[in-house]
Amino acid sequence: MTRTLFSEYKKAVYEKGILLTAAGVFLIHLLNLLDEMNLHPTYESGSVLYFWVNRHGLGAFSIMVFLFCGISYGVQFCMERNTGSWKYYLIRENPVSYGISKIIVTTTTSLISGIIGYGFLFLFLACKYTMFPDDEMYLEQMVMWLPFSQLAMEKNCLFFFLNIVPEILMFTFLSMVSLLASMFSNSKYVAIAAPLIIYYGWNYLTGTLRLPEIFQWPLKIKTGFQFWESSVQNLLFTIVYYLLGIIVMGFLFLKKLKREMEYA
Repeated sequence: MTRTLFSEYKKAVYEKGILLTAAGVFLIHLLNLLDEMNLHPTYESGSVLYFWVNRHGLGAFSIMVFLFCGISYGVQFCMERNTGSWKYYLIRENPVSYGISKIIVTTTTSLISGIIGYGFLFLFLACKYTMFPDDEMYLEQMVMWLPFSQLAMEKNCLFFFLNIVPEILMFTFLSMVSLLASMFSNSKYVAIAAPLIIYYGWNYLTGTLRLPEIFQWPLKIKTGFQFWESSVQNLLFTIVYYLLGIIVMGFLFLKKLKREMEYA
């Protein structure tokens, strides 16, 4: 499986899936912030923290970032199925090892591309604005409802990374949704649209049926789950929650893959 993993990572890099996804994450959030940035054009009138914590609420485009979940790898698998090349890989690899390598590459490339995309956004804002506002009261009001707010109050840059962890985990989970969707359709457009459809569809379903909060993951994009007073406990729960979701998607993918091979 090691050889297969290496081969899959090479394809993800050479096909520029990671870079395209990272660029999409960066550009969507930048587009979402442009109007507000025009209102605060100078170094003194804005701060990285302000744009960072309000990146979802300043425009209408941030959720569109989920359209890029499948580009890192799900679309590539669709292309392999369309050409039939995936069957050649299975000649030298059993379906389980092949499927697991796909799952590992999908999750890791999504994590990497998400971090790179946010890294670009952070550097872009940092080149234009001061990191934290000077007004301590204004700073406190800005972050008081967020996890790890104390880190922001201490002007610790670790806050910026911890603030995006729930979103990157959701992005990674939805990339697995895209990979699973590619097993049911050869259309790359289905693989691209599936994460956004699932996001809005599940949000509508939980609201209509009034399901318990633990099922309402689409609403946790900003803060993750907040069941305890400890931000560390909430973060660990959020990580485990999405990890279990990724495992479930991976199990369904492997099951469908084995079934496909039986009829191939």
